[in-house]
Amino acid sequence: LIGRERELGALRDAWDGALSSGPRLLLVLGESGIGKSKLGDAFAADLERSGAAVIRGRCFELERSLFLQPILDGIARSLTRAGEQHLVAELPAGQRRVLAGLVPELDDLFGSEPPDEPVSAEAARLRNFAALAALLSRLSRRRPLLLMIDDLHEAGASTLEFLHRFVRTGTGPVLVLGLARSDERPRLEGLWD
Repeated sequence: LIGRERELGALRDAWDGALSSGPRLLLVLGESGIGKSKLGDAFAADLERSGAAVIRGRCFELERSLFLQPILDGIARSLTRAGEQHLVAELPAGQRRVLAGLVPELDDLFGSEPPDEPVSAEAARLRNFAALAALLSRLSRRRPLLLMIDDLHEAGASTLEFLHRFVRTGTGPVLVLGLARSDERPRLEGLWD
């Protein structure tokens, strides 16, 4: 990370902004192999040492069609590794059911609750987004949260839509850090207004 002081400074500034005024999105764009992941990992490790929560996800081209793939994978690993599945229990029953349907690792804990009434596909999508946003906000109230997503240029539409919506309407000290190839920038421009 020698010579990356300016980039680390920008990451810290974005983190400070999220701490003071709520969810922020920062994209680190660069050529393939330039060290975006290494920079993100070093920053995440620094935040973890200071007591922040970190959820790491990675996008894969062949999994673009999977709903919210990198975020749900990261949450499943993070909650189970840290033994924090109980945080989901603090959410309203409807949101617990939604999250249990999205994250198989939570289904064993909350899958026995009665299902919600059927709704349209768009209403179900918004319900999923709301439950996931509520969980991220709850996690961030315990400890400020970094949601780091590597290879964001490979993200599916649902992931990009959720991130845009969460940064626009979410609450809590959350920094969404997306790492992506700069040649894919046009695909990601909808993330910011």
